[in-house]
Amino acid sequence: MSLLERLTAVLAELEPSLIEANGRRQAAVALLLRERDSRGLEILVIRRAENEHDPWSGHMALPGGGYEPGDHSVYDTARRETLEEIGIDLDEGLFLGRLDDVGPRRMPGQLRHVHLSDSDLTSGDQHRLPGRGKLPLKEFLAALETDGYPGAVSLELKPWPLGTPDPEVILKRMREALSFTREGVGG
Repeated sequence: MSLLERLTAVLAELEPSLIEANGRRQAAVALLLRERDSRGLEILVIRRAENEHDPWSGHMALPGGGYEPGDHSVYDTARRETLEEIGIDLDEGLFLGRLDDVGPRRMPGQLRHVHLSDSDLTSGDQHRLPGRGKLPLKEFLAALETDGYPGAVSLELKPWPLGTPDPEVILKRMREALSFTREGVGG
């Protein structure tokens, strides 16, 4: 039995764990596989478009994207996005199955450490003080608190956001960053 046949058999028995949307935006990706003789399976990955406002700009990814009103299922979302992005119609291949949904509500059991800094979403290594950029950090920290996150939250404070050689100003800004973080996680 080939690797692809074994994978097909396993996926046929899988009952994927699904996450209710509850008003959150959904997305879907396609994992495209190709069997290559004795070399095993190949996985198709794409390179994300370059965009200064996208923190994953230029990274490898699976084809896919966000759910749109015309989509009747997450499969429809993955099919439409894959066709738009790389010109492959998933209906022309063999659908092996659906995997577990993943998302922020699954993180509490997996996430152990949060490294916190802010950004104005332009580009570069900004490491702004928490609360001084455009990232939704208050909402993020509140979600960690709501989900019972048991891990550590550390602040990364680089010299340039602290902005001055004056130790009193630096200490004040560090206290503000710490206070912002503590308030966010209910501490």
